[in-house]
Amino acid sequence: MPAKGGYPYEPDYVVPPGWILEDYLEARGMTAAELGKLCRITAKEVKQILVGEAPIENETAKLLGTIFELDAKIWLRMEASYREGLKQGKKIPSFEEETVT
Repeated sequence: MPAKGGYPYEPDYVVPPGWILEDYLEARGMTAAELGKLCRITAKEVKQILVGEAPIENETAKLLGTIFELDAKIWLRMEASYREGLKQGKKIPSFEEETVT
């Protein structure tokens, strides 16, 4: 889909939806264990979602939608986009510190 200026936005990387979820957790001061209890999954599963190792399933997306007031469809679209990007060979960016000289 073209961006506003008419140029398509097609990054060569993918971002796990868990990165966005992590921002929501931090904003609420919530731990992975606390979210796991609310979503009826383990803290380990939450941590796997955060790093993109485990997908956000339908039921989890519904609960995330309720907890964070963000429609479940959005979580599922982010997940689908992430998985499709991985299939296309796109990588997760690394934010290693660069040295400026």
